[in-house]
Amino acid sequence: MVIDGLETNLNSRAEEDENFRESLLKAKALEGGKLQSIEGAIEFFSGKDLADLQNQMNPLRNGMIYKKIIRKGSGSIVPPKALTTYHYASFCFIDGANEEDPFDSTYLRGTPFRKRIDSGRMIPGVEVALRSMKNDEQSYFLIHPDYAYGALGMPPRILPDCWIFCMIHLLRWYDCASATEYEQMTEEERAAAPWSTLRKAVESLVTAAKAAESRGDAGHAVRLLNKAKGWLLNRGMKSEEEELEISEVSAKVFRLLFIRLFKLGSEKNYKTALKTINETLHLKGLSDLALTQCYFYKGAILRIFKDFKKARYFLTEASKLRNRDEKILNELEELEKDENKEKELERAFAAKAVRGSIGIPASHPQKVCLSWVTFFFFFF
Repeated sequence: MVIDGLETNLNSRAEEDENFRESLLKAKALEGGKLQSIEGAIEFFSGKDLADLQNQMNPLRNGMIYKKIIRKGSGSIVPPKALTTYHYASFCFIDGANEEDPFDSTYLRGTPFRKRIDSGRMIPGVEVALRSMKNDEQSYFLIHPDYAYGALGMPPRILPDCWIFCMIHLLRWYDCASATEYEQMTEEERAAAPWSTLRKAVESLVTAAKAAESRGDAGHAVRLLNKAKGWLLNRGMKSEEEELEISEVSAKVFRLLFIRLFKLGSEKNYKTALKTINETLHLKGLSDLALTQCYFYKGAILRIFKDFKKARYFLTEASKLRNRDEKILNELEELEKDENKEKELERAFAAKAVRGSIGIPASHPQKVCLSWVTFFFFFF
């Protein structure tokens, strides 16, 4: 399968053909089960001419693309503008001289590929293939040159007028059409659009954010949630009923955002989380759960910033709403420890100051045995 971005590295990969072959062999040894499916794909098309292969597959797009399902997926097929995540391996297919090594494969790179349908960054055949698939489906595809690299190809690895045989495993797709359409609107169009339009767009971003987090990209998840927050804050209220609905959705998005910011850590993220918590607390109709989360995370951040008095206030408020919650109790224990450490440091600093004022070296603390009378004598 040919993908966007492949064009930029094919020539360098061709120049280092031996290194590429070595990488393939190493990957076969390391990837085990994943690459068994690549070997299965090779076994499927090896020794066949074009007509034989086409007879074992089902035609799509008037015979320009052929498909064979290896493992059935579930749910609906991929819709327009969906965000897709998939593994693939791609081969040149020429009668009697088929390549037995993929010219490109996500299995070699160790990470799946992610692209949005209709983004203009895939070859047509790949997009048609994905649009025919369901979640967790694995299929073989045979793609006509007109839907791949055309009459010229990309020598030396992709020959002129070459059919492409590819195996695709669609891991998952997410519908982000609503968010894409909303993002492309002008400010006037957004203002005129009904609340339902924004709600669908926000839900798309939340889904995409959860997908990003599930693959370990928490930073991207935060950026998506922050965009959703901005859209919600900029929405004008057209009725009291709409305001309550917006507050309900905003509370969900804002909480997802500040919790993830807290988990990411760093002073900047903590400050942004505090700002988001305060924005959440200004929303109408917050549930007890929402209030508990706001108070808990605000208290936890204030403890980190050593504002112990305010931290205790908010953690206590959280505890009132969710009595005996283990997470809140643990945070209160940590607060107690931090307060005690701070008091010890203050006492040590005061003792050091006293030692210095009466000429006793800090290296001999055992000599410091001041009574209140002595203290009074020296200072008054």
